[in-house]
This record gives sequence, C-alpha cells and structure tokens, in this order.
Amino acid sequence: MLDLKIKIIQNKINTVYKYFKNLIEKNQLNFRVGYNKEKVLSELNNIKNLIYNSNPITIAFVGEFNAGKTTIINILTDNNFPVSAKPETSKSIKIEWNNYTIIDTPGLGAGNPNHDKETEQWLESADLLIYILTPDLFNSYAGKRFHDILKKYNRNQELMLVMNMIDQEDNEIHIYEEELQSVIDPIPLNDYYPTFISAKYMLESINADDTEDKEYYREESRFDSFLQTLNAFLLNKEQKSRLTTPLTKLYALSQTFELKSDFNKEVEFLNLKTQFFSETLNTLNTLFNDFEDNLKAEISATSGEIYLSLDNPPEKFKEFLENEFNSFNENLTKRRDDLIENINLLMQDFENENLTIEKSDLSKEVYDKINNSEQLKDIFENCSAQ
Repeated sequence: MLDLKIKIIQNKINTVYKYFKNLIEKNQLNFRVGYNKEKVLSELNNIKNLIYNSNPITIAFVGEFNAGKTTIINILTDNNFPVSAKPETSKSIKIEWNNYTIIDTPGLGAGNPNHDKETEQWLESADLLIYILTPDLFNSYAGKRFHDILKKYNRNQELMLVMNMIDQEDNEIHIYEEELQSVIDPIPLNDYYPTFISAKYMLESINADDTEDKEYYREESRFDSFLQTLNAFLLNKEQKSRLTTPLTKLYALSQTFELKSDFNKEVEFLNLKTQFFSETLNTLNTLFNDFEDNLKAEISATSGEIYLSLDNPPEKFKEFLENEFNSFNENLTKRRDDLIENINLLMQDFENENLTIEKSDLSKEVYDKINNSEQLKDIFENCSAQ
C-alpha cells in the first residue's frame, strides 16, 4: 500500500514536470542570466530522472566552519580524511557509505564566499541534510544563518540537527536543548531530530587501550544516541526525500524563467542589478558578522584562560598575562587583516561584475530603449534619484 501511494505521488509530480516542459517548449520566455531554453530543458530532464529515481540517497553534512563535520564523518564511515582547524578547501568530498552518498561540505561562516557557494549547492540539491553546530558557534548570527537556510531552501522537513563538542562545556543536555530552542524559535526543536555529542570523546574511546576508558569515553560521547537518532531520521525521511527532492528542484528551476512582456528586458535588467547588489551586501554583512563572532570567541577564550589560571596562578603570573594579551592581539590583528583583505577582494569583484553588467548586450538594449522613451526615462531617473 505504501508503494502504491508513493507511485501515485510520483505520477502527480510527473504531471507537474510535463506542464513545465510544455510551458518551456511552446512559449516565448525570458531567462535569468546564465540560463537559456536548452539549459532549462536539460535540467528539467535531469529532474524527470529523479522522479522515479532509485539511486543512493545523498546526505550532505553542512554547518558552521570548524564544527567537526569531517571528524564525525570519519568516525561514521571508518575513514581518515584530513581534519584541519583552517578553512583550507572549498571543494566537497563524496563518500559512499551503506548505500548512501555522504557529502562533506566546506564550513559556513569562514569568511570565504567560495566555501559558502559550494555548500549552498548541496543545501539545494542533497536529499537529506545533517546540520552540525557547536555550543560556541551557534551564536545569534549563526542562528540567523540557519533560519535563512530554512527559508531559502525550504529544507526543514529533510534536516537533522547535531550539536558537537559538548565536552567543551559542563552542561546538562537540557541546557543545550533550551539554548538551541531559543535560537530556532518558533520552530519546535524536536522537528529536527536533535542530538548532542562529543566526537572528541568518541575518538578517545576508539583509540583507548583500556576497556574501562573505552566504555567511559563512548558513553560520554553520546555517539550511540547519535547513531540511533540518525537511523530513525533516515528511516522516516528517506522515502519522503525521494519525493520532495524533484519538487524542490522544479520550484528552483521555475525561478529561472518568465513569460515575455513589453517590459521584460527592463525588469530583467533591474532584477539583475538588484540581485547583484543584494548578494554583495549580504556577503559584506556576513564578513562583518563573522568577524564580530570570531572576536567574541577570542575574547571568551582569553578571558577563560586567565580566569582558570586564578585557581592555580603560575609563578610568573605577570609574564603569563602578557603572553595571553600578546597572543590575543596577534589573533585580533590577523583576523582584522583577513577581514580587510576579504573586503578588498569583494569590492574588486563588485566593480568587475558591475562593469560587466553595464557593458552587456542587455544593458545596451535597455538604455537604448530608455533613451527613446520619455516615460521610461522619467521612471529610471526617479529610481536613480531615490
């Protein structure tokens, strides 16, 4: 009976596919920059193949930079992919595991737009998402980014939340649950199969020689709880994701074209400029917010080291304080320099892209039409004045 219902839904999705195909083939359309009729039909054909697809489900591990995604994947899949505290790669890695394809993506919030772009590809296309976060990384801005992801990609039904590095703080699980719920309100936390783990402790258990140490660290890691929750998540969501993935892609593809009208070129040009400016501003905001979050983390780490030292002050306490402050200043200077460099690169890209748009055939066509129309000239002059 379940298979029969799934087949009925698949057939309905196929009807939507046929509608789009007929619309694109038989109508005059305007396409978003980077798309044309052939490309849209090609992507539509790929979506058709997904409707009755029986290939392995893709599970993308996404989340904030340095949250431990690769470490968790290594433990889960018994691999040894390199782990680094630096955002060194902008490419995703595919790992075949138990008839699933796991995607290890670059971290969000590292101040590198290429990393975010690579991850966003999988936020849209992966069948299921495992969102990894940590107690210190899931601050207010990371919470906003999470909300934005849910809103932009509409993946709230295909996402599992995992908080890693709970060994960093000596809190009860209910404290983490309350903190997490406060950030994602009004969405109920349990909708996302939340689990709280320490990949570090699980590695300690794997590498320990003593049996008691193995058992202790495994229990403290809560990794068995993660595996149980992951299994429940996959059992519940796998079949649904096979149905929602083609729908999500159909919706995204529908945003790449529109029926032609007398002012399509002008609207397309304005949308292009608006989208370009908006993306630049969003990237700029991300750079500043990530800098602020990293600065708070540096302050917290330095003050924490100093506070802990008060219980057992080192013999050369003054020298210890000077070293802590010097280290803080060095880290602050590096983060400031990185911010300035990223802003300069962003502004260079902005100027180059804006120049490309202004020199495009679309721009020339629109400006020629504006110059030959008093009505359009008044509209665009008013827009410029505002």
